[in-house]
Amino acid sequence: MKKQTLLITMLMIACGIYAKPKFPPLKNSGLKLNILSPIYSNLSISYQHLLNPFRSIQVTAAYMDFNDYVNQNGDDLRVQGFSITPEYRMNFNGYGLNGFYAGPFLRYMDYQKTYDNGISYENSSFKSLGLGFNIGHQFIIKNTVLVDLFAGPVYQILVQEKVNTSIYNPNPFYYNQNPEYLAQSIPNRYLKGYGIRAGITIGIAF
Repeated sequence: MKKQTLLITMLMIACGIYAKPKFPPLKNSGLKLNILSPIYSNLSISYQHLLNPFRSIQVTAAYMDFNDYVNQNGDDLRVQGFSITPEYRMNFNGYGLNGFYAGPFLRYMDYQKTYDNGISYENSSFKSLGLGFNIGHQFIIKNTVLVDLFAGPVYQILVQEKVNTSIYNPNPFYYNQNPEYLAQSIPNRYLKGYGIRAGITIGIAF
């Protein structure tokens, strides 16, 4: 009887050692690049870290350097600045860095705009705070490559706007044609009001 008990115990230990785990070993962090950010002349990088297999935090930092020519006369419009976006993610049907998720985020943006056409000149700064909510799906390939697709609404509040404008011509082209634009391709609602935050990010898990 003792031999049988010892044999059963040894078999159970052996099964415990050699049994395959239900999930692969977790990668706790990920570093990703948003491939849609160049549309706005942005470089956007995200760092994600697991709090547990079903919850994580992520911080996204983006830098913009947008050079835009308003017309063919050489008018120069430039927007530079950065944004920081911390978010909290809840994974609903996956494990670790893999699965469908949702969660809230905050966004802070700080931009400077300069405009010069030889007749009028602007040097302005804008600061904005936003609150939003994302839904997305992230999957991990061979436990290394991360692909993340997400989208969600965001509401931005313009907390500071300093417009310093010197106009020598009472009717400069840019101010008459595009008064609602931060740049020709960037509307002011990017800094205030409702908008959409979306992205496709690709990176590595480690």
